[in-house]
Parts: sequence; C-alpha cells; structure tokens
Amino acid sequence: DRLGQKPLFYARPGGSLTFASEIKALLQDSRVPRRLNAPALHDYLSFKFIPRQEALFEGIFKLPPATYLLFEKGEVKAKRYWELYYRPDHGMTEGEAVERTGELLLESVSMRLMSDVPLGAFLSSGLDSGLVVSMMSRASSEPVNTFTIGDNVQGFNEIPHARLIARSHGTNHREFLVEPDAVKILPDLVWTFDGPYADIPSVPLYYVSRLAREHVKVVLTGDAGDESFAGYDRYLANSLLGRYRMIPRPVRQHLVPSFLKLFPESTARKSWRQSLRWLNTVSLSPARESYAHGISFFSFENGEKEMLYGPELRRAVAGQNSMEGLLSRYWSDHASDPLDRMTYTDIMVRIPEYSNIKVDRITMMHGLEARSPFMDHRLVEFAATIPPELKVKGNKRKHLLRKLAASHLPREVLNLTKKGFGLPINRWLRGELKGLSHTLLKNSELVRDGLFAQPYIDRLLDDHESRRVNNGYKIWSLVNLETWYRTYFGDPDLETSRQNVKDLFHSWSRP
Repeated sequence: DRLGQKPLFYARPGGSLTFASEIKALLQDSRVPRRLNAPALHDYLSFKFIPRQEALFEGIFKLPPATYLLFEKGEVKAKRYWELYYRPDHGMTEGEAVERTGELLLESVSMRLMSDVPLGAFLSSGLDSGLVVSMMSRASSEPVNTFTIGDNVQGFNEIPHARLIARSHGTNHREFLVEPDAVKILPDLVWTFDGPYADIPSVPLYYVSRLAREHVKVVLTGDAGDESFAGYDRYLANSLLGRYRMIPRPVRQHLVPSFLKLFPESTARKSWRQSLRWLNTVSLSPARESYAHGISFFSFENGEKEMLYGPELRRAVAGQNSMEGLLSRYWSDHASDPLDRMTYTDIMVRIPEYSNIKVDRITMMHGLEARSPFMDHRLVEFAATIPPELKVKGNKRKHLLRKLAASHLPREVLNLTKKGFGLPINRWLRGELKGLSHTLLKNSELVRDGLFAQPYIDRLLDDHESRRVNNGYKIWSLVNLETWYRTYFGDPDLETSRQNVKDLFHSWSRP
C-alpha cells in the first residue's frame, strides 16, 4: 500500500502495542486516553488534514504509507519499503510520454477489473475518471456501470458533461442530485472518519457511493490523476507568483485588498475575485512557504488561528509552525523542479491524509470497495520521469492527459474547468444551512471549553452572510470540528455522545 489507501493506527499504552484500522477501536482500550491533541488540531485548521503521523487524539499515531512497523522487546521501529523520486527524462518526447501513459493506465485498469462481483466507476466531468471509464470500456466485454452526482446550481453540476462521456462509451449510467438537507449525514461521516474530515466533496461522495452500492460492489475512481499529472489550478498559478511578486509589496498588502473589497464575493465555484485573492495572499507569504500557504488558503492562516484560539489553546501550540509538516517534504531531495516538488508532496502527504481518507471510509461504510488505477505505483513512478513542461504547458495544466484524452473522450470535455464532486456551500450557508451553522457555532462547545473564541466565529459568520467574504469553507470546517468534538468529547459514553449529535442534526430542518 505505497500511497496509503488503507489506514492503520496504533498507540503505546504502558509500553505495549495496540493497533487497529479505526481510532474508535483503539479508544475501547481503557489505557488509551480520549484527550485532544492540540498540535494536531493546529495542523488540521491549516490544511483540513494533519501532515504528520499524529492523530487528533493524544498518544495515537498513524502508520505512514509504504512503511512497516516492527515491534520488538517493547520498542517500535518504522521502516519505509518504497520511495518515490522525481528524475525527469528530458529526452522523452511528448508522443512517447502519451503512449506510455496510456499503456500503463490501461494495464492498471485491466488489473483492477479482476473481480467475481459487479464493477462500476465514479464518473465526474473530469479527464481522470473519464479516462478510467474509457479504459474500462476497452478492457471489458460488458457495458461499464457509471455513477455521477450533481446539484441544480450552475457551476457545480457534473451531470451534463459526465452524461456525454457515458453516452460516448455506452455505459449503464445512473445519476443523483444532492439537496441542502443532504448534510444531515455529517454526524455519520464524522463517526466513520474518527475526525472532522467531511469536507465539501465528502457529502456528494457519500451519496454517489450509496447509489453505486445498489448496483455494484466494486468501483474504480480517478483519484491521484491530478497529483501525478498536474491537474490543480495552483500548479499553474504557482508559476505566476514570481512575476506577481514584482509588484511592490505595499500595493499587494494594502491596495489590492482594498480594491477587492469593492466587489461582492461570487458564490460561483471559481471567480476572478477569489483567484486574485489567492494569488495576492500567497504572494505575501515567504517564498519558501508559498506551496504550503497555497494549500491552506481555504482554511485558517496563522493570524486567523490567533484570533480563533482561546488562551489555553494558544499556549498549547505556541511556537509550532504547521507549514513544516508539508515543507519538510517539499524541500527534500526527492524532487528539484518546483512543479515536481508540489506533486511529490501532494502524493506523499495530501493523498494519504486527505483524499484517501474520504474515499476509503465513505465507500467502505456502504460495503463498497474502491480501486484507484492512477495510484498504481508503476504509473506513479513513470509520471515522476515525465518532464514538468509536458505536464503544464503554457496556461494549460494536465497537458499530457489532455493529449491522451483527445483520442478517448468527447471533445466538449477536454478543456473544461476542473470541478470534481462539490456543493454550493457558500450559497447554502447563507440560506438553507444558515440555521444549522448557527445552532452549532453560536453555542459552540469548543468555545465553552475554552479552546475557541466566540467573537471571531461570530465575525466569520457575519462576514459570510453579509457577502463581504466567502467564508463557506472555513465555516464548514468549524461545523465539522464542532460535530466531531461533541461526538467524541460530549459524554463519557461514546454511543450516547454520538446519538445526541445525531438527534441535534435530525431535529434541524432547513427553511
């Protein structure tokens, strides 16, 4: 399991070893305390994941990917058995790279079609899942089962373009539309994750998994294609930072934010205002830390955490730099080109600590097995030899996969803006979900216990509802965190705590 698709947690109570695939199992050992790990919380608020081997519970650790743990004579030793190095072959032509990528992806998909039970695929409008479905169609004698989730809000609905891909490959295609009250499943997600990791894509992923399980037992996904082949906007935008920093700092620090305040935030998934705010904010961070600050943009920067924390939590994390958890990977000798450094760090940290948590836990809670062809180590290793200029070309990210997709997918989807499974959370938190966020955050138990400060939370809510700033992602992170905290620290009996939180959610009704 080189990329950490399956979890393993362990604790060392009294010098012994307790291990399990879920944290809630470890908490059944009376010697493992149920105590909040403040440094891990500090990291979570920066990234929505924890970029090191600690959990949100003190004394519980995560086994890293591609690592085995040896327990002998009361001591533990962790040893890696696989490493990924980026050594670009600059003699490789674009044609060779496209051909070999296609061969390896087809082999990877074919291998993951081995099963005695019905299979299908999650299908968005993106290149990654579309290519997986195309390869499945080539490798299978039966029509592929495909499943798509959508929303009625323009800019979030995957269905129209996913439908094009499905029709072009003759799949058995099924769809589901998500409504705002779908978030009532949040307590179940938090319980399944053992943490506040149910970010925006988790909700549609829950429903598409439930839909798929009605028809198949195994699904293939497009996860990890963005990381190996440079699909995120920040890979492209990061190359603009050097030029943007040539603008005098006082202009970026004072004039640009003042200019942005003249325009209300759009609720669209992506807007020029949000993109400029990202670029400007990241440009003000130290150049050495740009990558980490770019990832934390939708979460909480250090200054924001200072305002969010109560005195006790502020003391507990004094001097800790959450950025180091990512930057220690970014600045390692495993890659040298800036683009390769970003994709390497995402593969080593963000995939196992963020993406895989969602996909593995949510599919398994439905009795569904997820398989990810782009995580095949041979494909990942080959991608690490592809020159960066073949992955991002001009203003086009994921250039190489677009070339491959040109012979597999409908022309209409080749240059679409990346979406993925998402929800219009900014709009919902100003309308249908406003009451839920107020119920949890205006009466926060994290505030009651002195960890957070109510004035800053109130300001976040007010700024969002007045449309001054889109704080939807931050508010949703706090809703997640509050739900998790009430579940695991609300009552000495975990089941009682869990039921209390579920009752609160089910008593809430949207307007």
